[in-house]
Amino acid sequence: MMKMTTQSRATRAGFTLIEVMMALAVMSVGAVGIMSLQQASTRGNVESREVGTATMVTRRWVERLKIDALAWNSPGTTADVLGNTKYLQLVDGAWHAPVDEDGIDSFAANFFGEDVMDDAVGMGAQHFCTHVRLRWTAAGDTIRADVRTFWFRRGSDNSLFENCASGAEAIVDGDLMSPTSVLRSVQTSTLIRWNQIANGGAIGGDTEFEGDDDIGDPIDDDFPGDDTLPGDDDIFPPGPGPDIFF
Repeated sequence: MMKMTTQSRATRAGFTLIEVMMALAVMSVGAVGIMSLQQASTRGNVESREVGTATMVTRRWVERLKIDALAWNSPGTTADVLGNTKYLQLVDGAWHAPVDEDGIDSFAANFFGEDVMDDAVGMGAQHFCTHVRLRWTAAGDTIRADVRTFWFRRGSDNSLFENCASGAEAIVDGDLMSPTSVLRSVQTSTLIRWNQIANGGAIGGDTEFEGDDDIGDPIDDDFPGDDTLPGDDDIFPPGPGPDIFF
């Protein structure tokens, strides 16, 4: 008669159903964590790019305002003084969406920071919107320019501020100050002065580069020490540079 032997449970190969289920549970928890980390990393990269692009758009508008100041050729606050400028006429301390009547610049930009013209703004092509606020720091001489660029947080309804809230800029103020704001923003400030160099050469109140008393002198003694040389504070006034914050 053949003797039958049985193999002990400890020496059998393989896994029990409970062991397999526990292993799957551990793997699932780890996979969920990895996918959540990947999602957070992707969202962070997108938001970082948005901040970088908004900063670029904001700086671009600061430069546009400085270029616009080249047409501000004499001190004063009246329309005939600022009338040749595109954006510096609205020095009223309120936020405005800067409108270029020539259709070259736009207060709206797409995801890549490129200007979106008026015909595309109404179609929702804009991703970033820029507003400008101008205030006198020295009436008739120096303007403080505040520039902000805002965009919608992920998952927000971007139809709330159609056409970049042009004509209704105050509602953006209310949203940005709200703890439940649907917007993110970048803001900077700079000082803008009238273009003294273009004022008939009158810089610092002195237009003489050749003194009358040195007619026979080939080198004028007024020139080396004159306060109208480049580098003088009258020509290039010191002032704070843009300070980006968000």
